[in-house]
Amino acid sequence: MCRLFISIVFLFSIVLNQYAFGVERTEINIGRGGADVVYPSDYSDAKPLPVIVALHGFTGNKKQLDTYWKLSTLVDHKQFILVSPQGTRDSKGRTFWNATEACCNTENLEVDDVGYLMALLDTIEQQFSVDTDSIHFIGWSNGGFMSYRLACEHSGRIASFMSLAGANYKNEGVCASASPVHVLQVHGTEDQIVEYGGGCWPDEMTEGKFNCYAGALESVADWAKINGCETLPKQLGPLDLDKSIPGPDTTVLLFENKSSGAVTELWTVHGAGHGPRFNQRYSTMVIDWLLSHRRIPEKQNEVEKESAIDLASSIQTIQ
Repeated sequence: MCRLFISIVFLFSIVLNQYAFGVERTEINIGRGGADVVYPSDYSDAKPLPVIVALHGFTGNKKQLDTYWKLSTLVDHKQFILVSPQGTRDSKGRTFWNATEACCNTENLEVDDVGYLMALLDTIEQQFSVDTDSIHFIGWSNGGFMSYRLACEHSGRIASFMSLAGANYKNEGVCASASPVHVLQVHGTEDQIVEYGGGCWPDEMTEGKFNCYAGALESVADWAKINGCETLPKQLGPLDLDKSIPGPDTTVLLFENKSSGAVTELWTVHGAGHGPRFNQRYSTMVIDWLLSHRRIPEKQNEVEKESAIDLASSIQTIQ
């Protein structure tokens, strides 16, 4: 009986290891250091796969989000290609993405991260069979800010993005010409770094100047407007996402455009800070959310632009 038990445990451990590590790995370098690429062990050119690009936070590195959220353990099971690039280092050795005016190119260096990330996607599409209607970004903090910028400037290419503790431009007019993109913003109410309600940081290069960013609700409302969503959001949840907070901790606001299917969501983690201690369900829920929100066809984009509405009254009501 003891031997049988040991054999079962051994076989179970093999299954778990295959689920977590049964993937292929490579590195792609287009002139700015290698980006990590993880793809399913049964990859075939005959089956186009979604792509998820993971963008680390300020001072982080390309391994950060996989370490934090264990994204590579989901690649085989969920069947997607995970790409993890790294930002540029400034004179103080801090890695960053040149996202919005607020974050986080603090030394105003000439860095074209939008061009780099789009070129990286081009290379991924040349080397792999990619489902071009299922290209997604996921970012934490500075990586979230960068996801907002990419959606603003390349909305025709991006299906959806998820931002944890990132923020949109303070001036919503910056993205006025963007086409609809599915958006998920996740933010802790006790975030002291990128504040839930928005804020400003002093400019490192210009004394007396401040660079401001939109709050979580403001960021989502701006994109709900671009997506042509209905005025009042649905209140959903609660969800239990943070293992350090007892019981359900997260409420959901869902803005949607029922005619096109475009959605903009805010997951508010009550009591959480800049880096919530997410439970095991979180990563799966986020990946499922991204993969289920495919690129909105161009015809529907035009309809959404025409039906875009003013959400100012909704924001005041919610606040």
